[in-house]
This record gives sequence, C-alpha cells and structure tokens, in this order.
Amino acid sequence: MRMSLGLLRNKGKREYQVRLRRRFGVNKMRSDDLYSRQSNLALFIPLGVIVVGCGGTGSWVAIEFAMIGVKNIVLFDPDKLEESNRARLPFCAGRVGDDKVAVVRDFIQGIRPECNVIAMVERATPEILEELHATLFSSLDLLALIDCTDNFKTQRSLYKHCILKSYNYRRCGYDIPDNSFGHITISRRIPEWGDLEDEETGYSNAPSFVVPAALAASMLVYNLCCNGQEISIDLREIGIPILKK
Repeated sequence: MRMSLGLLRNKGKREYQVRLRRRFGVNKMRSDDLYSRQSNLALFIPLGVIVVGCGGTGSWVAIEFAMIGVKNIVLFDPDKLEESNRARLPFCAGRVGDDKVAVVRDFIQGIRPECNVIAMVERATPEILEELHATLFSSLDLLALIDCTDNFKTQRSLYKHCILKSYNYRRCGYDIPDNSFGHITISRRIPEWGDLEDEETGYSNAPSFVVPAALAASMLVYNLCCNGQEISIDLREIGIPILKK
C-alpha cells in the first residue's frame, strides 16, 4: 500500500511503526475540523502518557501531546510554579505559587476539555507508579512514560519500571552551559553514567530559556509519534545554511 507521505519509505521507520501499532494501538482521530489537518498523517498517538517533571520541557511535552489528541495524561511534579518558570512557559502571573501540575492540567483542559489529565503533586516513585498502573492503566494496551528529570537515580528508577511494565520510555532533556549553545537529547535509554549515591531525586536549576525547552519537547513528541529514532543535536548546528555546490 502506498502511503500519502514519505514517512514510511524508510524500512527502519516502517518497522518502528509496526512495533508501535502492536504495543500502543492507534488513537483514532475525530473527524471534525479540530484534527482535519492531521487526520491523514501517519501518526501513532498513544492512548495515555505519563509525564514526570513539569518544568520548562515537561510542561510543553504534556501540552503538545494533548494538542495532538492524547486522551489520558498523568503529570508528576512536587514543585510549585515560580516566576522564573514563566520565562519558558505560557502561564499567567496569577498562577505563580500554584502547583505546577495543576497549572499544566488547567491549561490543557482549557484547550482540550476532552483530555483526562491527572495532576500528581508528588514524585513518581515505583510504588506510586505501580498503584497508578493497577488502578488506571492496566486495561490499556499502551503507555508512554516521558522522563523530563535530570537526576540519574530518578531516571534509573523510572526506566526500570518501564521495562517491567513494557511502557515506552523516552528521556528528554537539554543542557545549556554558560556562554554556550547547548545540546538536546531524546533517548529511549538512561545514561550509562550517573551518581547513584545522590539522594536528591528532584530537578536542578540550570541556564535556560524558552526556545530549547519548547524545541526539545517538540522533538520528543515527533520522535514518539513519527520515527522513533534517538536524537542528539548540537544547538549550534541549527540555522547553519547548507552550502550548495
């Protein structure tokens, strides 16, 4: 069968999409005007997504998944929205001091009221994830867990749970060192290095602004829904013109 787009021409992408169909199923698009521009695209949209960490990247990840039609989203973050977060996120000043997950949930339900969003004001521990799976998602044939944390101990714990439950794991992050352009990484695995002795399982503060945060989120959503390939991009390469012979 000939597809309308070139997304399936690559054999690796075809195999990835077959695996996604088997694991996730396909979240059928409504036939109304809202999704009319994407209804013919070869998108594989999960029925449910867990987003761990609702900072600059995680919030955009949740918003974009809701915008493409994901029906069930669970948000994890124990922190409150700070003024500095608003430099990277589209939230009003009046929400500063509110729980981050509540702010993201309310934003999503304002633009996609049909989306079921659960706001968890806590860390995503294995025990809580196990309970969540048993009570909410055991009947679903799919789940994607998006890891927007920056702590190796947390990442290892989330990754082990995904392996146990056959969730589709994605780690999304970016790094912008001082006076540098930085780097974006989208991966299906955890780093091979890390400090397991670090007892802090939260999220660190690092130099940032809206562009890499939103860009990393968009790359992750595209990665999960379209091609599945791991992504590693040096931000200095973006916008460099290709020299024609």
